[in-house]
Amino acid sequence: MSKTNDIVIIGSGPNGLTAGIYLARLGLEVLIIEQADKIGGGMRSSSLGMDGYLHDICSGIHNMGYLSPCFKELQLENYGLQWIFPKASVAHPVDDGEAILLYRSIDKTCQNLSGDADAYRRIFTPLSKRVNDLFEDALKPFGMPKHPMLLAQFGIKGMRSAHSFARQYFKGLRAKSLFAGCVAHSCLPFDLRFTAAVGMLFLTSGHAVDWPIARGGSQSIADALYRCYIESGGKVQLSTKITSWAQLPHAKKYIFDTDPIQLINIASDQLPGNYKRQIRKFRYGSGIFKIDYALKERIPWKDKRCWQASTLHLGGSIEEIAYSEKRAWLGRYSDRPFVLLGQQSIFDK
Repeated sequence: MSKTNDIVIIGSGPNGLTAGIYLARLGLEVLIIEQADKIGGGMRSSSLGMDGYLHDICSGIHNMGYLSPCFKELQLENYGLQWIFPKASVAHPVDDGEAILLYRSIDKTCQNLSGDADAYRRIFTPLSKRVNDLFEDALKPFGMPKHPMLLAQFGIKGMRSAHSFARQYFKGLRAKSLFAGCVAHSCLPFDLRFTAAVGMLFLTSGHAVDWPIARGGSQSIADALYRCYIESGGKVQLSTKITSWAQLPHAKKYIFDTDPIQLINIASDQLPGNYKRQIRKFRYGSGIFKIDYALKERIPWKDKRCWQASTLHLGGSIEEIAYSEKRAWLGRYSDRPFVLLGQQSIFDK
């Protein structure tokens, strides 16, 4: 009789790998099944058939990963992960004048913001001083916060819509544009409540660390998680596409690191009808079009300081970015879409 696993995890994305590490460390028999020939899910890197180039298939810049309390606890640097830190997190070019840059230094960032420097400093200085405490509560599941006063201070502003926050606290184009570019990472309309929290978190992260790049591509993070998982006693089965429950090995529990439809397709007979009906109503987020360019030289930015940043927000004013995000949310075309650009090749050569 084949041995029964305690846990089988379908999918080897960062969530599946991280869950596998903690479960294996509890002494459980854990098996991860992945349909691709390498682990990582969206956190993978490949040449894409172009010799001499390495492309991040999905994720590229990892400020939240670096600041994650979970990743800090795992100490992935001990498993070969190396981080590269640029001189700035974000550069936001504007049509008229110098680009707006997000630096780790609040004072240096404020030099970009004209008349909104004092307002920006009042909001983000207290948060940046306790960034680890803030992220410990903000990035965990709902429950009792460990730092309730700090989270309340953040939440009072963060629960607002991005539009409301920008109108209340900033007067000029530059601070609003910098904030808008960070909000756009949510892929949500700016008139929804709590979108301000996304912009605040991303800006605060930029004052804790210059948004880092994993040396060797995002695959390096998945590889470090894999080494940690194997050392913890976990097992992996690659190149195995699961399409039905009958293909799964015996286990006491199953964890699906998949999308909802994949879950239903595999476990239709095992799931209650009401639960399946709820899952089928799941609304996917806006689609993202990603393109990788193999360049012979750096992009010739008008403001050369743009070369200091790992990430560029290309979208103009808050009104232009909000319009683009709203159109995408409604499933409509925008003739001036917001573009999130990563220039990893400047730093990881």
